[in-house]
Amino acid sequence: INAEYMGFIYYSLLKGKGMIRRVHYRRKHTYRTASNKIKLAKTPGGQLALQYRTKRGKGQICGDTGAKLNGLPHLRSKAFKRLSKVKRTVSRPYGGSRSGAAVKTRIIRAFLLEELKEPVSYTHLRAHETSLHLVCRLLLEKKKQ
Repeated sequence: INAEYMGFIYYSLLKGKGMIRRVHYRRKHTYRTASNKIKLAKTPGGQLALQYRTKRGKGQICGDTGAKLNGLPHLRSKAFKRLSKVKRTVSRPYGGSRSGAAVKTRIIRAFLLEELKEPVSYTHLRAHETSLHLVCRLLLEKKKQ
């Protein structure tokens, strides 16, 4: 088989016969890349035909933590934009944008900063927080002083 043919012809071995069936790409893009995936399908007439496959969607991620958001479909961005508002969000504040854990930390941080009534930089609080003691430890130290 000529190597020049392999760039734009997809080869499929038929079971038991050892014959090669050739199926040509139907679009201009003739290289086997991630955006040009195909699937072989047999028509009712017994011929091999191409079906172009689309890329799989990665899913939405939280802007704060980078975790995947549950309850949202994993679609490509164009298909996701076409969905109705109900299917693109989850019914809570920051629904389709932030995870539940991120919203919880935002609420706690806002409440504690309001209690403090002193200007404290947001980056300073983020730098000193741990998973166990969010902002509480810093706020208690400030109140003692």
